[in-house]
Amino acid sequence: MENLDSVFSLSTALAILAVVMSYYSIYNSNKTFSDQSTANVIRTNYQDFFDMHILRATYPLQTHLFENPSEYYSTKNLILKACSKDSVKEKINYHLIEKAVSRRIFSMYEHSYFQWKNAEHNADKARAKFLKQVLNYFTESILRNPRLLWIWSENGYNYKVHYEPDVIDYYNEYVIYGTMELDATGPFILKDMD
Repeated sequence: MENLDSVFSLSTALAILAVVMSYYSIYNSNKTFSDQSTANVIRTNYQDFFDMHILRATYPLQTHLFENPSEYYSTKNLILKACSKDSVKEKINYHLIEKAVSRRIFSMYEHSYFQWKNAEHNADKARAKFLKQVLNYFTESILRNPRLLWIWSENGYNYKVHYEPDVIDYYNEYVIYGTMELDATGPFILKDMD
């Protein structure tokens, strides 16, 4: 009987050890997956920021769209001077490019919002913290740009209709508060254009 008890004790100890090792393996796999997910999210977001820099370099007359409110008007004035002698056709082209670039910025904001919500939903604290900082960059800086505020608004191009209700609600809560200035003309002044 003593032999049976020692075999039972050994098998019980091995079973407990196997369970502990399984839990450790699961924990380690989840941590590794979380670390890889966070690294991928960081890489993706920085690629978006690199793409924004490429847009700025490719379309220097659209630089006003990337400025925070304190820098917006000085950049707008430089663009006004740069294109003051351009033809109506060229200015119409600038407006079309402005619309496309602004859609890209708003889509990047929406992308960041949904990545953050996903990280929050999955209780991935490291990823959620990073993505909240990315989202704050949009809501506390770039989306408060006077021209982007106008483009998003119902009185502007009403671009908000292209985005999900949750994204619009978040924008309304974190971007639009107080009295912020909207710029209905932008740097490409054409009579009867807007």
